[in-house]
Amino acid sequence: MRICSPCSSVLVSICHFLSMLLLKRGAFKFRGACNAVYSLDDEQAAKGVVTHSSGNHAAALALAAKLRGISSYIVIPKNAPKCKVENVLRYGGQVIWSENTMQAREDTASRVLEETGAVLLHPFNDGRIIRLTYSLGGLTSFSCCLCSGQGTISLELLEQVTHLDTLVVPISGLFNNLGVFVD
Repeated sequence: MRICSPCSSVLVSICHFLSMLLLKRGAFKFRGACNAVYSLDDEQAAKGVVTHSSGNHAAALALAAKLRGISSYIVIPKNAPKCKVENVLRYGGQVIWSENTMQAREDTASRVLEETGAVLLHPFNDGRIIRLTYSLGGLTSFSCCLCSGQGTISLELLEQVTHLDTLVVPISGLFNNLGVFVD
């Protein structure tokens, strides 16, 4: 393992890193989207999934649905960055345009939900994406409150490295940070 020289004089530990850039989607949102899509039973999944998002959740959900072989209906505001829309389309998501307000996005998603019978997977208010309680057996000093999906970041680390003294988390992405809470 390589530690940069400014850190080597401060750190007297072995450091382990998890890089979210190595995920298929290049962002932690893919974890939550996959957890949500694969938690659906076959009858629910057959009708597809719907969400509203102009960012990484939109693309992550489109990819997770594609991997499961189901439809994804992604409500995107008209002011979304072109690259985000292209990602959704690349992963097979059906883009449904909405006005730019949160209310318009939610109203459009509700209309799509009624028309298709798809399952709504809210980008930040769905338990399959953002919460789960998990306790690691055999690790007497750790019990974890993890965000499902996103929270698998800490689970993955703790399953690979069973003796952690300190967990350092960058300040970025609220649910990513909540997902690595270790008690």
